[in-house]
Amino acid sequence: MNQNFESLYSQIRTANRRKQLVHDLPVRALLMDGKATSTTFFDLPEAKEKFGQQNSEGRSLVRTVTCCLGSVAARPCIAAVPIRPETNEMGMFIEALDEVLTAYGRSLFDLVMYDSGACSLKNANAVKERGLDYVFILDAFQRTLYEDAGKMLGRKTVSEALATSTDLDGGDIVQRHIWMTEKMAGCLDWKHLKTVIRVQSTRTDKQTGVQVVENRYYLCSLAMDAMKPDQWLTLIRRRWSVENQCHNTFDKILSEDTRPWMRRPQGMLVMLLLRRIAYNTLAIYRAVTTRAEHKHAIPWKELMQQIYIALVKLTCEDVKGVRRRGVVLG
Repeated sequence: MNQNFESLYSQIRTANRRKQLVHDLPVRALLMDGKATSTTFFDLPEAKEKFGQQNSEGRSLVRTVTCCLGSVAARPCIAAVPIRPETNEMGMFIEALDEVLTAYGRSLFDLVMYDSGACSLKNANAVKERGLDYVFILDAFQRTLYEDAGKMLGRKTVSEALATSTDLDGGDIVQRHIWMTEKMAGCLDWKHLKTVIRVQSTRTDKQTGVQVVENRYYLCSLAMDAMKPDQWLTLIRRRWSVENQCHNTFDKILSEDTRPWMRRPQGMLVMLLLRRIAYNTLAIYRAVTTRAEHKHAIPWKELMQQIYIALVKLTCEDVKGVRRRGVVLG
């Protein structure tokens, strides 16, 4: 286990003990996805571990695998595993999964979700060998499976959908439909494959009426009857929480891409860790503490404004007598 991230792991374990990480689906889902932040600085030659990878523009990319709990309201980041320069998301998947299992065991999740960047038979085997289940996004790189999934589910009509959802997303109306099949179970060498899923998203601009339709396919080792169709649809939609909640908040709210504060890759990882600890604190407060009072999550911008006001108005008298791990402040 990476001891440098023990502060983050300890934060999540404490939140779990305090019942702040309550799962709202029949399965406990770990969402994993890669994130990269660029810098003009590179690893020092004497550094024992290298974290920066040069990209085509001559900049250094610091990449991590974000691990997020997708079946709890706060969507906390429970790990951020550095991707070594010589490999990629596909190559780091097993190592990242083992890091999370070493930190928490099986106490937080039993299902792993990743996009097509880690979809391979090797990685699927690794998930099952560890007593877990998987959901991977399927694309044309798994050509035979992708074509078979299209033949099996691609012609299904909206009237045949097992579940449907409709949401407002800014100025768009987004309608999603889900279809599933177990007829591809055990296909090729994927002996543990049980369910193939198709989700169609239709995004309609409320002003212009212009529609954009997108279909995605998923491979899963769980049987169809593990959940109800509407719960399957919720789970698939939650897959994007690692980007929409975690990555989007890191960048837009916590300014990770524009203000990394430290420019050397090693220092950037330190700041990355601190940002994730801060994000988890705010996300749990936003989704658990305040939601219990107001029945809905405070918008991130409003929450950050409240924090800013609190910090500006904070005095020594306000923190007098407050204890932090046995140390009295003020």
